[in-house]
Amino acid sequence: MTLAVGKAVVASQHYISSLIGLKILEKGGNAFDAALAMSAALSVVLPHTGGLGGDGFLLAYTPNGIVAYNGSGKSPKNFDVEAFLKEKSIRGPLTITIPGLVDLWNWTFQRFCKLSMKEILESSIRIAKEGFHINKELANAIANFNYQDEDWLRIYGNKKLGDVLIQKEQANILEAISRDPNSFYNDLAKELVNGLKRKGVKIEEEDFNEHRGEEIQTISLKFLDYKIHELPPNTQGITTLEILKLYEENGLNKLDFYDEKRIIEHLKIAAIAYKDRDRYIADPKFMDVDPLELLKKPHVLESVKLDIEGDTTFLAAADKEGNMVGIIQSLFHPFGSGVTVNGIVFQNRAIGFSKKKGLPNSPLGGKRPLHTLSIAFAEGDDRKILLGCAGGDLRPQIHSEVLENIICYEMDLANAIDMPRWMLTNWDGEYEFIFEKRLSIKSRKAKALDYFSRSVGICNSIEYSNETYKGYSDLRSEGVSLSIF
Repeated sequence: MTLAVGKAVVASQHYISSLIGLKILEKGGNAFDAALAMSAALSVVLPHTGGLGGDGFLLAYTPNGIVAYNGSGKSPKNFDVEAFLKEKSIRGPLTITIPGLVDLWNWTFQRFCKLSMKEILESSIRIAKEGFHINKELANAIANFNYQDEDWLRIYGNKKLGDVLIQKEQANILEAISRDPNSFYNDLAKELVNGLKRKGVKIEEEDFNEHRGEEIQTISLKFLDYKIHELPPNTQGITTLEILKLYEENGLNKLDFYDEKRIIEHLKIAAIAYKDRDRYIADPKFMDVDPLELLKKPHVLESVKLDIEGDTTFLAAADKEGNMVGIIQSLFHPFGSGVTVNGIVFQNRAIGFSKKKGLPNSPLGGKRPLHTLSIAFAEGDDRKILLGCAGGDLRPQIHSEVLENIICYEMDLANAIDMPRWMLTNWDGEYEFIFEKRLSIKSRKAKALDYFSRSVGICNSIEYSNETYKGYSDLRSEGVSLSIF
């Protein structure tokens, strides 16, 4: 909801998180310190979007180059593939994968942070212990959640807008992490695993003990005068690049923003890119194609026949030292699996697996599912833009539409994010799409959304140009950007 300009900047989906990040920068921390502090804060104040029971990814631009980390977890070794395929659960014990966010914190802390982990986490620990007033976004997520877990109900079940939410169990775990960031996968693992087992999850301590994320190399594409970086598989980052490649290849960048043809062709492009995603993208150890080969495949837009007549959260921080850091974290669906142990809600990332055998992304024990999380970084001659969003499967379309606004239509950061969006929501069989009312799409398969709808994603972004940072938080959320000037 705000544009912040200055020598250092933070942007996130909650004002408490942004304020904590700004204070870390004022205390002498760098952008990595601020990013971890905001990540922890969001785990407390937006627990339905991401947290200790979920995954995370990092992409950062530093004076020494781009660094990235895959903090996603694998399915347990004893994952019940047959039950998963039969029951097709959306929540519950069959949907849980090992959470990787805390490992991402540890990796980042060991390599880049200036402050102690105690200093980074102390504000989040205090807020978890003493409580905070629930905002509209969290209140709505609680009201709409219908999975029955006694521990979830004990913590969140009767909470409404404005109520104080206290999370002492999560505070205790955060305190343990502040003393030893790796304790989550060792000392704390036994109690967490026993709790998960009691709730029907086929998991062992070794699944936690052996979890490791990995440093990764971004994949990139030249798009007009910019170089676009995305995260590689098992994320869907390649899908963003494929959309942008087809967009330029078919000359859509030459059409007016509101041109109906541009909107129709963009939907066709998304259908092609998502079908490629579902066929080829998986844990890279199981893929049968180099993801960059997807950018070389011939595609025919006319092959897509459209019927047209005419909880995740992203945070970013940048500092005076030249670091721009983005972290995206998620439980997948609001409150993930719903399974709650010691105050930690565990993610339902296993539903990212294909629902049939014989594909690179088919379910298996000890395997990472296709992950919807990704982060985009765009480099131009005089601009650097770090972009992330909540949006699940729609993320590649959100990234590509905002980047097109910036690069093709020369919009500033705020306008690029605020402009109306349209999204293909079903590409398997019949095509269905949504659009904000500021656009006009005539189709029995198109659903018109309200102005500035959360259903088309929530973006936070940082730009560096003219020796100044700009941070922007989407009008579609309650997010805030703040700066040091």
